[in-house]
Amino acid sequence: MDKVQSQPKGSQRRPSILPVALLIVFIVPFFLPGYTQYFDTSDDTLPKHPSSAATIVAHCRSLKAQAGPSVNFRKRAESDRFVPGTKPVLIQRARVWTGANNGTEVFHGDVLLDKGLIQNIGHLQGLVESFGKDLVVLDAKGAWVTPGIVDIHSHLGDAPSPALDGAEDDNSLHGTIQPWLRSVDGLNTHDDSYPLSIAGGVTTALILPGSSNAIGARHLK
Repeated sequence: MDKVQSQPKGSQRRPSILPVALLIVFIVPFFLPGYTQYFDTSDDTLPKHPSSAATIVAHCRSLKAQAGPSVNFRKRAESDRFVPGTKPVLIQRARVWTGANNGTEVFHGDVLLDKGLIQNIGHLQGLVESFGKDLVVLDAKGAWVTPGIVDIHSHLGDAPSPALDGAEDDNSLHGTIQPWLRSVDGLNTHDDSYPLSIAGGVTTALILPGSSNAIGARHLK
């Protein structure tokens, strides 16, 4: 028979204290004063999203958006530049150049403007009865009506009209790199160039600092 060997005294395995130590490390601190504040989500001192978070996210999304009108552009009931109180306008008997068909489409008819938008074109009837006295009726007598011109390189209000040295505020001759120049600092909103441009069909202009500088900084729309 094989003899059963007994372990010597004192060599028996002792229970490990590691689990107990871990419990102490992770549980006891929760009972210490001030420790639980780091886990209290109701504490007003904890960092929160900035109040402008929605604006920041929208701006980030706009950076990835493709150029062009917004999704609901053609469903607008009112222009974002509409001035409340502006009366609707009906232009009758106009020669309308739409810009369609590679710029060749021209037709004779009427144009209805309301809420800052072109609401209808064609041979329009019954609008006087619909709008009443608020409708402004203009007889174009065959004159041209065209889309508004967007001037993407302009010095309106900075370069004066008439051109006078004492009112020339669109350029700086102190260097070719002038990143601190701003169109708004030299802008004259009473300059004659505004009514002249409007008479020529300009509806939107990007006003730049003068072209004498290789870098001329901030523009104004």
